Amino acid sequence: MMCSGFLEFKLDYSETKNLAIGQCVKSKSFRAGDHTWRILCYPRGIKREHKGDYVSLFLMLLSNTGNANAIFDTFLLNRNGTPSSIKARRTMFVFQKRGICLGWCRFIKGSDLESTYLTNGLVRFICGAIVVPENTMPTPVPPSDIGIHLGHLLDCAVGSDVSFIVNGEQFPAHRAVLAARSPVFQAELFGAMADATMQSITVQDIEPEAFKVMLRFMYTDSFPADSELGDSPTDMLQHLLAAADRFALDRLKLICSLKLIEYVSVDSVSSILVCAETYNCPELKIKCLDFFAVEKNFKEVVFTDGFVILVQKFPSLAAELRKRVLIANRGAISMLTAKMMCSGFLEFKLDYLETMNLNIGHYITSEKFYAGEHTWRIVCYPHGDKSEHKGDYVSLFLVLVSNPGNVKAVFDAFLLNRDGTPSLIKAKRSMLLFKHKIPLGWSRFIKRSDLQSAYLNDCSVRFMCGVIVVPENPMPTAMPPSDIGIHLGHLLDCAVGSDVSFIVDGEQFPAHRAVIAARSPVFKAELFGTMADATMPSITVQDIEPAAFKVMLRFMYTDSFPADGELGDSRIDMLQHLLSAADRFALDRFKLICSLKLIENISVDSLGSILLCAETYNCPELKIKCLDFFAVEKNFKEAAFTDGFAILVQKFPSLATELRRRVVNL
Repeated sequence: MMCSGFLEFKLDYSETKNLAIGQCVKSKSFRAGDHTWRILCYPRGIKREHKGDYVSLFLMLLSNTGNANAIFDTFLLNRNGTPSSIKARRTMFVFQKRGICLGWCRFIKGSDLESTYLTNGLVRFICGAIVVPENTMPTPVPPSDIGIHLGHLLDCAVGSDVSFIVNGEQFPAHRAVLAARSPVFQAELFGAMADATMQSITVQDIEPEAFKVMLRFMYTDSFPADSELGDSPTDMLQHLLAAADRFALDRLKLICSLKLIEYVSVDSVSSILVCAETYNCPELKIKCLDFFAVEKNFKEVVFTDGFVILVQKFPSLAAELRKRVLIANRGAISMLTAKMMCSGFLEFKLDYLETMNLNIGHYITSEKFYAGEHTWRIVCYPHGDKSEHKGDYVSLFLVLVSNPGNVKAVFDAFLLNRDGTPSLIKAKRSMLLFKHKIPLGWSRFIKRSDLQSAYLNDCSVRFMCGVIVVPENPMPTAMPPSDIGIHLGHLLDCAVGSDVSFIVDGEQFPAHRAVIAARSPVFKAELFGTMADATMPSITVQDIEPAAFKVMLRFMYTDSFPADGELGDSRIDMLQHLLSAADRFALDRFKLICSLKLIENISVDSLGSILLCAETYNCPELKIKCLDFFAVEKNFKEAAFTDGFAILVQKFPSLATELRRRVVNL
């Protein structure tokens, strides 16, 4: 899977007509891979020789993260909301350092923009970056589930060791989780303060509903939908912002700030500005000041109760606001609004020779990948999906694997040229509506003859396929990345509040019952059940290496998997030990990642042991990949002479029989 980030931005075309050549409007920053990006749009162009006739569009690398190879992918939306097939560009760029801007000086003529794409005074662009890794592609892994597990722990209250009393309501919780998430709670719960030994703690100056939302966020890192914020979302968001500031929950504070930006209006701007000033939210404050600086807005706001209170009680803020209104450059206000879109891309490599003997209607599928809250898969028919096309075409489809239900998405696919750059000719893009698990796409994506003559390289062709999910209105706020794994990782490292230790081959590993129980039903039964270990301060774990236990424990806290270079001298052996541990302790996501990593390491020498591992621990996808590898005649002839194959035949006769069936027709 490739790392990507896309956003839709709407340009107020009438507002841009007064801009000078070389004056730009900027999108908000967005993430793709390990990099931070920004779109720069010059509505009247960047070069004087173009006389203001063209719109220029650039992608800028903001982060100081070294070389980045990225495809800048941009297209306009037609008046009916579908992707334009005419005004679209896609180019591979190399960003060598921070601050570099690369793109197109003449993306589109202003006259074409106005005549064809202008709707209600606005034009809509979809822009994004697809980061191309320099070396091997990263293993596609399922989304983190640590928040789901901790959310279940909060709901069932198993192992709760502290309660909070808020205006008479009681909220059971777990000290370890709260301490990991908030330095304020860590000091209260594990410090020298009086609350450190109390079983229940009374919290003043916060509404129970706001505390409930904050507590769930601390466990799950997920923010409620607007409809779940009560009758007055603006008031609730301000309460949550105050709570986030009080308990040093930086990510919650940022999300509340971003959400409040969406609610800035004539009636709310004054109270939101006071909130932004009180709790030090600079971006929110700027947005409020910009709203005030629009003359039409200002004339209405001054007659609201909120404005009167602002002027009376916050004179310094009123003075700053007066200055901002007087010097307002209205030509640069509200020209651009941008919203993040969820996306996922992967490179789909087709072995052309292997597909020569396939029949019409025979398909191959990609690995699953993720975009938004949905799981997808690419389906390719190398000889087409319809008999009437006589096998002359390659068909390409997108399938929604997870539960469907009116998911609107842009299916974006293009071939890579022999030099690895995106093809400008063989590319398609369509807006699709997924109501069922039915493949949608193109029966005639490309002729096989064109594929062979122009794109075949080392007996394979490379497709880049992706999906850009179009959210229902209103579009969701772009959330900063989850940091719950980082916080729990710090808790593991410092061992503050540790209430259990694991002894593995003489090595001791301090841990926290609540976290371990949330992540593993096996440990949950041991730590909070009727078993003997439920009351023991230390537990001895047999039949696992300390190095493997250490990796597993860190994964349980962080949901992050170590790089290949951190797996020791024998990467394959370590992955098999980890897979065994994941199966033993019912760590499903960990088990799946180990399985996917082992797929990358299948070779003649490792095939036998990996296949045994797949069979022993019930990893069907890993087993299929091993059998497919074995069924290639060259691989079979070499693998048959390895020790691993000999052990497999001796100890697992049923598996040997299955292998025999696969190779009998070679």
